[in-house]
Amino acid sequence: MMDVTRAVLDSVAVPLTPRQREMAEIIAEEFLAAGLSPYVAAAALANAWAESHKLDPLAHNITDEDSAGLFQLRRDGGAGSDMPRGDPRWPVSPYCKSRGIYCKTDSRFDPVLNTRRIVREVRETSFGERFLSRIAAHPRDIPAIAADFCRYIERPGDVAEASAARAKIAHALFPRGIVSADRPRLADLANARPRNAALLALAPPLAIVLGFAVRDFWKSRY
Repeated sequence: MMDVTRAVLDSVAVPLTPRQREMAEIIAEEFLAAGLSPYVAAAALANAWAESHKLDPLAHNITDEDSAGLFQLRRDGGAGSDMPRGDPRWPVSPYCKSRGIYCKTDSRFDPVLNTRRIVREVRETSFGERFLSRIAAHPRDIPAIAADFCRYIERPGDVAEASAARAKIAHALFPRGIVSADRPRLADLANARPRNAALLALAPPLAIVLGFAVRDFWKSRY
């Protein structure tokens, strides 16, 4: 699981801050743990990138609607309507507690719970069934999956425009798709070239020295 999670994160083509990488890791791990593919996880990450202003777990839209967290779960009539808020019996999540973030008043700001709620939307609703059926036609096309995720899971008002925008974001984040966990990244290959070049440069002199050594050996035998 960790190798696949790392493959998703290492495939992101833009620089990530430590906080952004942590949020991306949460999203990838939760989607993979639910049995969803790394391509769906990448598409979900692209949607969260758009929804929460580049993976800000405390993003809160109170202008047009009360939506919060990584996936901007809506309080009224949206996926966030069944998430506890203002209940003193609701414990602070381990994530928030370990980082000093006060999430007790609204669990939507907990990135783990926020992501798990959107995973439920994929796994347990008719919208999720339609989404999974739709992406069966392009299971590794991250931009297309991101557009379908926006259309069926996020369901914004301007669905056509928003879906196209999510596809563009997904392409910018994952221009090469998912880099296999067992395949060196292009950056690693680039760093290795000087060392390989140095070895190749030494090859001709070594071959000459070895040739003289073999000649002298056979001369000493006869």
